[in-house]
Amino acid sequence: MEKVQADVGHVVHALEAIWNEVGYSGEERRLQMDKLSDELTQTLRAKLAQEVEVRDVFKKDIQAKIAECEMLARSVDDDGTGSLPEGLDVSRLRLSHGLMKLEEEQAKLEAATQSRRDEFQSVWAALKASSEKLGDALDADCAEVGRSDLTKARLLRFRKALEASTQLEAERRNRLAGIARLQDFLWNIVCHEQL
Repeated sequence: MEKVQADVGHVVHALEAIWNEVGYSGEERRLQMDKLSDELTQTLRAKLAQEVEVRDVFKKDIQAKIAECEMLARSVDDDGTGSLPEGLDVSRLRLSHGLMKLEEEQAKLEAATQSRRDEFQSVWAALKASSEKLGDALDADCAEVGRSDLTKARLLRFRKALEASTQLEAERRNRLAGIARLQDFLWNIVCHEQL
């Protein structure tokens, strides 16, 4: 700030020296200073508008990051709090530092959700394959992994559904094996009677 004031003061003194040398009247000097003041004000207002825009973009980005972090935190929220980790209040930080802290937290949350999504994906793939073998449709809760509910409780529902589907597969295989044995037995009887 002092540098700007010093620069402006230096320019004004240089202009006064030139105007003295040229011989501008008091009215001409006032008009020149008014024009210079208007130009300087326009430049400063343009710079202010630009910086306000930068600030507003930071605020918007912070709100978007908070919303994304909250969504990610809720998706793996096993204890039901659904909130950001304690100590992640960025309201007292400079905007750039707050945004950086939120980006770090988002990266951690994305890693946690990706790890959980991978767990879900492996169970879901096995459940889907089993369901297709049985010719059954998946329940709505298990139809896709998604991003919004990656809690351990839901993963347990996926695992129970897989267990039930696998058990049903085994039961059907056993029934089919029993039917095949019965068919073989009956075939043997029919073949022996014909002899």
